Amino acid sequence: MRFLIPLLLLLSMSASAQTFKKLIDEDTKKTYYKGKVNFDDLKSEKLFTWYGKHADYTPNSDVVSELSDALKNYNVKMVVFLGTWCSDSHELVPRLERVLSECHYATDEMPMYALDLEKNSLDGVAQSYNIEYVPTIILLQDGKEMGRIIETVEESLEKDMLRIVLDYLGDQVDYNNGY
Repeated sequence: MRFLIPLLLLLSMSASAQTFKKLIDEDTKKTYYKGKVNFDDLKSEKLFTWYGKHADYTPNSDVVSELSDALKNYNVKMVVFLGTWCSDSHELVPRLERVLSECHYATDEMPMYALDLEKNSLDGVAQSYNIEYVPTIILLQDGKEMGRIIETVEESLEKDMLRIVLDYLGDQVDYNNGY
């Protein structure tokens, strides 16, 4: 009996640590997630073979250096919405992890939500951000939205993120300066 209580406590703690549901699309029979996730959740799902296919992205190091400084100096936060069933998310989310890793950005503090096929979250947060398409990466400063990357990038993920930060701050940058 004295081993049963700690075991039950441990099981209840690990059950509450998972903040997403694993669901199956009735039409395609494919597994997808709904709820708050992190990069490790996505990488550890054996059925998400798509994650590794885009993890070898090599961002532009000059842009990453500027982006890293901007994210840190201007206290930029992010929130990410994705669909584990969505091909655009399959491509962009692993690349986002790579860019943020090279920027030394604390992704463990970044809220990331997997949405269902109707783009709903478990807790209604997707609706509060008016999410219509996935992936959507929202950059914030002091709780105010600086800008969004929705579904695809214009130039590259790191350049688009840098442009959002600098445009929000009113700075101008010459994007034809070699990178």
